[in-house]
Amino acid sequence: MVYVFGLLLATGALAGFLAFAGRIEGLLSRATGVVALPGRSGRPPVWHPEGVQALLREAGYDRLTPLAFYGICAAGAIAGLMVGNFVAPGVTVVMLVGAGLGAMFPFYLMSGRAERKARERRQQFAEAIETLRGLMRVGYGLERALEFLASEGPLLVRPAMRRAVVALRTGGLRAALETLREQIASYDGDRLALSLAASAAYGGRNTGDVLDNLARAVRDDLLVQQEAEAEMARQELAARIIGGMPIVILAAMFRFSPDYAAIYREPLGQSLLAMMFGLIVVGYVLMRRAMQLPRPGRLLVDLAMEEER
Repeated sequence: MVYVFGLLLATGALAGFLAFAGRIEGLLSRATGVVALPGRSGRPPVWHPEGVQALLREAGYDRLTPLAFYGICAAGAIAGLMVGNFVAPGVTVVMLVGAGLGAMFPFYLMSGRAERKARERRQQFAEAIETLRGLMRVGYGLERALEFLASEGPLLVRPAMRRAVVALRTGGLRAALETLREQIASYDGDRLALSLAASAAYGGRNTGDVLDNLARAVRDDLLVQQEAEAEMARQELAARIIGGMPIVILAAMFRFSPDYAAIYREPLGQSLLAMMFGLIVVGYVLMRRAMQLPRPGRLLVDLAMEEER
């Protein structure tokens, strides 16, 4: 009954938080302003509001605000605290570890979804380039080709193409290419913008060949990335098994052999538990970083110079 009450309390607290999240976020932004903390490659850390917003956007949850996501993490921390108390009643270290894992679980889910979305977006982007190449080869102009992609192209690419069409009609080719770069925000998008700008500057007779080479390059990059990710998935599974085995054994000992686990309720035993959990986390993070693929950078493209030529 206690756990049911705690779960209902956490759910109610989360619902109340989400109901007032907009007002709280407005008050905090007016009181403190926006502070950007630089991370690697100029990107804010994932726990920072700007980093959370970027993560949610990449995962496809544009309407979910960072403050609401923090509320979900807080609810996850409460749930993890309850699970820790269920596994080892009264053991502070286990309860804190459960709260930490519960708070990080939404980040884990969003990161996985963002990676899958990014992979799918790159695949559909390659399809869009091949379609654009075919349309321009049969006589479509750039505006008509973009209009076709905006209405009939791959689903994840349509919003970027719609904005590019609007920019092309109002600001010309340079504005359209800049919009494409901003919307796609990737190395592939920079290459497409540079290819179209160079074709427009030096003549569009070879535009089809340029787009064909670009689509082939994106496909090859995706194939290499998929092979590397498959190998990483096997290594990560091994890391999870190695890191999770002591936790499973400890949880089973607390639940089914409380006499053997009695020493871990003492201050010295809890210090050993804290050290063990810390070493597991550090080892897992180091293994993840060692297996992490490098993020593709961005191209510094001067579209104004290309257009003037």
